[in-house]
Amino acid sequence: MVKRNPPVLVSLAMIVMLMGTLFLPLVHSSGLSTTPPTIRASHDLTVDKIDVLPNIVGDKKYYPGMTVVIYVDVMNEGSLSVPPSESYEVVLVVDDMLDNVTTLSARSFGLPAGMNRTIIFQFKLPEHPTYDLPHSYNLVATVNYALDEDLSNNQLLYPSAITVFSPTIFKPRIEVPPEYQHINVVLAGGTNPTPVQIELIIKNEANVQDAISFEYVSVPELWEVPPADVWSIQPKGNVTLKNVVIVIPSNLKYAQNEVDYVIEFRPYSLFYPQGDYPTAEIHFSIDFVPGARITPYEAEKYVSPGRRETVRFNVTNTGNGPDIFDFAIVPDPNAVRYGWKLDLQTRTLYNPLAPGESADVVVMVQCPTTVPQNSNIVLKIKAISQKAPEYESESTIGMRLYAGPYIAASFEKEEYLLYLLPGQVNRFTINVTNEGNGRDNLLRVHAEGAPPGWAISIDQSPLFAGVGPRTTVPLQISIYVPPTSRSGYNYFELVITGGANGVTLATAEVTAHVKPSYGVLLTADEVVKKGFVGSEVTFALTVKNMGNIEDTFDIYEEHPEDWEVELEFNRIIDLSNNFTFDLYYRVIVPPGTPADADRSTPGQDPYPIKIVVVSENDTTVSHTLTLFVEVQPYYHFRFFLKDPLPILFNADDPDAFMLLNVYVENLGNFMESIRFDLVDNFYSWVQLKTLYTAIGYGQTGKAILQLAPPPGMEPGYYNITLRGTVKENSDVVREIPIPLYFYRLDFRVNRIMINDDPYDPDSPPEVFVNHLYAIRVNITNEGTMDYTIARMPPLYVGLYISGIVIGRRNVTYVPRGGYAEVVFRWSPQLTGINQLLIKVDDVGGVPEYNENNNTYTLSLEAPSPQKEEGEKTKSYAAYYAISFLLLVFFLAGFVYFYRKANSIIISPYELGYDETGAYNPAAARAAFEGGERDVTRTAAEGIGPRSPFAQLLPEEKLSPALSKGAPAKRGALPSAAPPQPAAAGGAGAPVTKAPGPAPARVSPPTPAIAGAAARAAPQRPLQARAAPLSQVQRLAAKPAAPTPQPRPAVTRPAQRPPVPLTRPPLKPQPPRPVAPRPVIRPMTPRPAAQP
Repeated sequence: MVKRNPPVLVSLAMIVMLMGTLFLPLVHSSGLSTTPPTIRASHDLTVDKIDVLPNIVGDKKYYPGMTVVIYVDVMNEGSLSVPPSESYEVVLVVDDMLDNVTTLSARSFGLPAGMNRTIIFQFKLPEHPTYDLPHSYNLVATVNYALDEDLSNNQLLYPSAITVFSPTIFKPRIEVPPEYQHINVVLAGGTNPTPVQIELIIKNEANVQDAISFEYVSVPELWEVPPADVWSIQPKGNVTLKNVVIVIPSNLKYAQNEVDYVIEFRPYSLFYPQGDYPTAEIHFSIDFVPGARITPYEAEKYVSPGRRETVRFNVTNTGNGPDIFDFAIVPDPNAVRYGWKLDLQTRTLYNPLAPGESADVVVMVQCPTTVPQNSNIVLKIKAISQKAPEYESESTIGMRLYAGPYIAASFEKEEYLLYLLPGQVNRFTINVTNEGNGRDNLLRVHAEGAPPGWAISIDQSPLFAGVGPRTTVPLQISIYVPPTSRSGYNYFELVITGGANGVTLATAEVTAHVKPSYGVLLTADEVVKKGFVGSEVTFALTVKNMGNIEDTFDIYEEHPEDWEVELEFNRIIDLSNNFTFDLYYRVIVPPGTPADADRSTPGQDPYPIKIVVVSENDTTVSHTLTLFVEVQPYYHFRFFLKDPLPILFNADDPDAFMLLNVYVENLGNFMESIRFDLVDNFYSWVQLKTLYTAIGYGQTGKAILQLAPPPGMEPGYYNITLRGTVKENSDVVREIPIPLYFYRLDFRVNRIMINDDPYDPDSPPEVFVNHLYAIRVNITNEGTMDYTIARMPPLYVGLYISGIVIGRRNVTYVPRGGYAEVVFRWSPQLTGINQLLIKVDDVGGVPEYNENNNTYTLSLEAPSPQKEEGEKTKSYAAYYAISFLLLVFFLAGFVYFYRKANSIIISPYELGYDETGAYNPAAARAAFEGGERDVTRTAAEGIGPRSPFAQLLPEEKLSPALSKGAPAKRGALPSAAPPQPAAAGGAGAPVTKAPGPAPARVSPPTPAIAGAAARAAPQRPLQARAAPLSQVQRLAAKPAAPTPQPRPAVTRPAQRPPVPLTRPPLKPQPPRPVAPRPVIRPMTPRPAAQP
């Protein structure tokens, strides 16, 4: 039978009740029900339900002393939630209806609207009630909340919620069969426990069903009993337990009449565990069993030969009663063979040992000196019980005893005499012998008492592999004697050690004689010191005589050129051996010294200063010390500009842009890292392109400013300031103000003079064909600054006829409020009205405030030849004759160049006119069929577009007077200055006149115009002959072509087939009416072009 343990069952029952208290609310109610109640008021807490937890068997019958678990459900039936920061109180009143009231309370926080919460209470019934049983209790629950608006439903009554019944109805009982009431146990022996099986009967003598268990009232120490179970037994029923096993330990005291072991059982009902129920007992008696356990304190031990040593064993009584033991040594054959002496000091323990009690057994051991090293024996002890002599216990683990090694060693000599040289390593050999009885791996040799500074090294490698018994090995000894060791005799000792503890085995005395030596040492308190330019740096030096006799030393130094040096004491020093002398060495860093001594290497290199100390007795003995002076960098720089100030900008230039280089010169003595920024930069069009630069000392860098002002800037001065800060020393700051001046230019044609006569548009003068005229143009500067070509874009003035440029002059200087004059030389080639256009800045290179006042139109009429006088007719005849001759020369040159140079110059046939001057493209093509031509044509050469109105000047002629009605007169031009070579249309030097008495400035023509004039001078001009007026008007109406750029002539191979020139004929245009007076029309500025 299996025996049950009532206390354990009670514990299990209490755990089940506690688990039910904690987790049953989670099953019974979630704590926060989601059932939506009826919302009555804003805040309304009510007691929804009171419930009592069933007891351990599942019903609600309670007995005195039991703990009752009560649930109270609180519901929030209002429309507002109780926030988590606010609390409410739940009060539970337990009333026994005999004027005994118990009040329990609990506080909770927060409750959402429409949700409920379960509050758990515990109430313990009195163990000894004063009322008659059965008896009932009423439960009243109340919820209190400060903001509750409806108090009518805050309380709930649960009448007769708890009923208490009488415990006398339970009658559990436990019985032990007679054969198990007294048990005699024979222990298993040794250390093994003994199991005993018993039988128990559990009875229910009550008239009601009961849950019964039992508990152990008393159990012997160290006995093991099984736990009790719970049995549900019907009225007057029983349960028999046949497999109850009790385990008895092995070391019990024996007892028949002396000791009695009792186990007492008590049954109980789980409904009323504290009831007074009868108990049952089982008595056990134990027989005596002897036992002993013997163990050594050490499993093995080394015994030195010839020495007596003590070993110990421990004996423990493992029987079940007190006993006295005798001891004996178990013989070992090896102990008898090698002659070990074993003496048992403890032969009998006269005091009995109780079960489990221990004592020591002592044995004296002696190992003979003749025992070989590492031989061993096993020592065992046996115990004999005096109460049971037949019992003998031998130690299960013996002690193994080893014969220890015999360690001894010796030197070849007891004294050594050596002669040593100072400053060198001296070597010699000694012999060491192992005098022990076995191979020794722990022999070592060292030196003791060596003089200060000596280094003695002994080669121990022959000893590391071990030295056999009575074996000699050589050892090499190296002795370093410092140069400062005094000459004479010195002493030290050699020592041999061995064994695990390094025991001294032998010693030998060494006498060393040291010869004289010389040496010196030079040191400094600081080898590297910092110095500033122009400051003094002092080094504290120490000279030490490293020899072993007195010596005299000379001092020399090597320092940078131009540095001032000073040695405080004499340069000759007398010193005894091992003595020192202090001196001071001062240097002055000259001004302008760079901080980097070697710029070829990265980083900052110090300046070296070498100090040399030489012995006078032995010049081969010296010492060199290199001192270093770190010249500290100082930072200094300056800004400067190579561009003249102020920086000029045209306020009306839409493409104004400039990269301004601000140069930075490093005036310090080290590389400087300079960070740039603008001080109070109020202009978005000013940008700093260089934020940082590194400049070596004595070098120059630059910072780049990008200036891109928008058009329409207000004329005047704008100041910007560039600031530079040294990164290595932020206190070094430099600034440079950069003034910017925005000027405005506005050029206007002030007046026109034909030769020396002013031009009047209301009364224009007459001009004559093939006569040369000087057209003088007066240009005024109405801007805010003098125009100068040195700092401003080139300014050109162009002369146009029928939209074709026939002359261009450049202007170099126009003062503000003043004027400049340019002169064009023009010879009319056609009769009738000649419309001339003068345009200032015709290439658009100079932005102006007003571009609409740059043009001026002249209308000059040339009469027909029939109206001229007879002299004019003769002159024209001569002119045509000359023209014919020039034509002949031109054709001859054409043939010559075609055959010789395989290139053709411009011919009038290319323009579509025949030899008579009539417009006939077909005849022109027929004249050039089968030939190959290269057309090289530029405006600078005076050819211009293909038009009969291109003005090619013949040799210079005199022009008639321009006075009305006056006959034509021949004579020189009124201009005093000789004509300059120019492009087609004539050229004269522009004359500039300032408002004051400043002299006029004349600028030479540009190289392109001058070269073109030189090429065009020998050519004969082309002229249209008998062209109708409609044709003239049609050709004059052609749009102005842009000035073509010069390009090199192209020479083609002669074998290439000729390409005929095909050009569609000009379409006739209706005649354009000629205005009776010239009208000045503003011209739209064109993009800038190269002159």
